[in-house]
Amino acid sequence: MLPCLPTIIFLQNNMRMVLEVKKKAVLVDIEPQGASELGGAPEIPRGVYRERIHRIERKMTEKGIDALVIYGDKEHFGNIKFCSGFDPRFEEALLLITFENGPMLLVGDEGVSYCKGTLKIDCDAVLWPPLSLMGMPREKLKTFGQLLKEAGIRAGMKVGTVGWKYFTSSEFEDSELEIEIPSYMVDELRKIVGTNNVVNSTDIFMHPGDGLRSCLDIHEIAVAEYAGTLVSGCVNRVIEKLEPGMSEYEAIGLMKLNGYPLSTHVMLMSGERNKFALASPSAREISLGDPLTVAVGFWGSLVCRAAYVVGSTDHLPDHDSDYLSHTCIPYFELMSEWYTLLRVSTLCGEIFESVTSRTAKMPFNLFSAGHLTHLEEWTHTPFFSNSPIRIRSGMILQADFIPVMSDPLRFGVNVEDTVAVADEHGRYELQVHYPSAYRRIEHRRQFMTEELGMKIDPDVLPLCNNQALLRPFLLASQRGLKIQDQ
Repeated sequence: MLPCLPTIIFLQNNMRMVLEVKKKAVLVDIEPQGASELGGAPEIPRGVYRERIHRIERKMTEKGIDALVIYGDKEHFGNIKFCSGFDPRFEEALLLITFENGPMLLVGDEGVSYCKGTLKIDCDAVLWPPLSLMGMPREKLKTFGQLLKEAGIRAGMKVGTVGWKYFTSSEFEDSELEIEIPSYMVDELRKIVGTNNVVNSTDIFMHPGDGLRSCLDIHEIAVAEYAGTLVSGCVNRVIEKLEPGMSEYEAIGLMKLNGYPLSTHVMLMSGERNKFALASPSAREISLGDPLTVAVGFWGSLVCRAAYVVGSTDHLPDHDSDYLSHTCIPYFELMSEWYTLLRVSTLCGEIFESVTSRTAKMPFNLFSAGHLTHLEEWTHTPFFSNSPIRIRSGMILQADFIPVMSDPLRFGVNVEDTVAVADEHGRYELQVHYPSAYRRIEHRRQFMTEELGMKIDPDVLPLCNNQALLRPFLLASQRGLKIQDQ
């Protein structure tokens, strides 16, 4: 999500192992992957959504939840879309799930028509005007309480709310009662069922270990692969056509965005603007020797690259003249180890500890050690100290490892792509149902092993073209780092 990422070392089999880097990264000629031919975008079958509703109901039963109130808006749409296929655009929306009445979708004025073309579940879609923007019609208005009761919510029930985050006891004493969706909704629910009977249930979807969206099916992997192919093409076009003298706006124009839904705004920063981290492009002219970061995210995948706008070491700034050996080579060697050891069953707590211990000898510290991704760019992360979570088949991971340089005058590096992990059965299902996507994944695996010298487990499914390709000098796009035996 942020520019400049370091790398990661994975440990497996529930044991902490100290891995010494015994291979050396060198700068060589690389044959980058060209654009991939894509057919129509994969769609999640309606039957998958029906099964998701059943899985949600089973989770509700396990947790003693009688009704679920799932909130969404333009920014926080992922859980509603995962359940129903519908994503709020300009307005808020609520999906109500009760055992007695089934799902009910509440939408604003501009959601009425849109939901008809996007809903993938059988449910009542009801207009409730206060979900609309201010100044829009409010005629024939029922109260929120009336609608909740019509959906089957009544006194004594335990109601779970789902927004976009949940809290832990380290943050709040009564973390289950801390709710992030709009207070007017929570207030009305608590009037009906009682204050302590309304709880935060976002973990049903977002928990990094057993949340419904932390481990996804092959259909979602196929969608993410389609997005990864598109978005990596956008970033690759910028790198391969970049020229000093272009404005940042002109450089972004090289992306040729096609209208696929964005998970993030478009980012491009050159020169001193890199200090702003998440900035949108500007009219600034890109100069020879500038550090540059470029990134964009689509639903399912984000790609980011950061390096210098030079063709060789000759035009690097004096304070970063050893950029290749000081920053890029150690980074790439560690990233190679990450891809080599990534596989189903890897313990995420050991991953985190390995990362932090190794970066003690690196020229940067870590702000992030990677995370889960889906429709939003960041859903959660299983990588934290003493994490008991293991990598599971179906996880889609964003290689978002953010370095904070020890020397603030130096620039970092970024090679951020999206990767899925799938066991043998998952890979077989993907190959059967989405053969074109699977062929592209196999080509990427071949690229990583032959062009980049990496050894990767069969569980690793690279979703982006030029996955893990580190080009230290952006004006020499045919030159990249490769692992070679010492």
